[in-house]
Amino acid sequence: VLVGKGITFDTGGISLKPGAEMDEMKFDMCGAASVMGAMHAIGHLQPKQNVVALIPSCENMPDAAAVKPGDVVTSMSGQTIEILNTDAEGRLILCDALTYAKRFKPAHVIDVATLTGACVIALGHVRSGMFTADDALAAALHEAGEQTRDLCWRMPLDEAYGKSLKSNFADIPNIGGRSRRCVHNRSEVPRKIHGCFQVGPLGYRGQCLGRWRSERSHRSTCALAGSSCSECRVIGIEACLTVMADETLEAVAFHTGVSDPVQHLRRLITKTTKRQEPMVVLCTAETLDAIDDALWSLEREGFVPHARFDSPPAVKARSMVALITDVSQTERRDRLVNLSDAWVPSVERFKRVVEVVTPQAAAAARSRWKRYAAMGVALTNTTFT
Repeated sequence: VLVGKGITFDTGGISLKPGAEMDEMKFDMCGAASVMGAMHAIGHLQPKQNVVALIPSCENMPDAAAVKPGDVVTSMSGQTIEILNTDAEGRLILCDALTYAKRFKPAHVIDVATLTGACVIALGHVRSGMFTADDALAAALHEAGEQTRDLCWRMPLDEAYGKSLKSNFADIPNIGGRSRRCVHNRSEVPRKIHGCFQVGPLGYRGQCLGRWRSERSHRSTCALAGSSCSECRVIGIEACLTVMADETLEAVAFHTGVSDPVQHLRRLITKTTKRQEPMVVLCTAETLDAIDDALWSLEREGFVPHARFDSPPAVKARSMVALITDVSQTERRDRLVNLSDAWVPSVERFKRVVEVVTPQAAAAARSRWKRYAAMGVALTNTTFT
């Protein structure tokens, strides 16, 4: 589910914003515009998954019937919210949209919003703030941003940040303390209302406003040459959806008790080459050369030479086995053998994974097993002695 904040114009309401540069508040609907653009891109990409877009939208203006500081409103979830500042309206419509999203039982929820100027204080006009407790989703969003130069930065979600969100008259106030405002405004208020499914919020007010001011003052372009801020954001979300649409992880096999990982890998390669199945081998930079040398000593009929990530393109194209130290070094998405003793970022892109576990790395492997289990992946374990 994609959720985009759509405040068509934000005066701040009764808590009126300063008049200087208020004309820029027409950009408070950039989250909604980005989601609409992403859905247009999805129509062309045709990913093999269901994607739902939700756009909560309104205008924040002073009026005789407008919400006032001190009012208490009831959210769609049934929880009450004390309005301490009417200029903190975006999180209120996001709360209801995220509650509404529950009916779709989503695997992922990404909400996009120009929610708070506090994000500018934290990150300036270069990166968007990303708040999520889901490591895999964070990795996918970060990778998409790096690919498109639509940069983001993961922000903290420590429980301590939520302790000052207390109200004497409602379940929660709509703003927190100034020193924690970026986390409160962007994440804690919506999170406490909508519940516990995984959300990846992106706060990019600084990027949108920074690029607008830059273009207005200097007639320059933004991060992607010749494009506007909303186009950059749409391209970034499209890349993220492409990454997520390619999540095809079907099964993970743990090979535990392996005393000699290199020798074990040689056996796996022998079986793989007989079946003519490509393989990606992830190792650490420290062990790459040793594994490379050991594999060249493997001489069997029909063996296809392996290639390192830094081999010439022609060699990599002919090789069935690819040695890498980072998943960004390959475009292959079939079978991954993990020799790194660590969690693999964007592991969902591979169809099958083999986790080779030495006795010394058993504790770390148990942690990875739990993470795979939480993803609903089929797991098997074979012990080698």
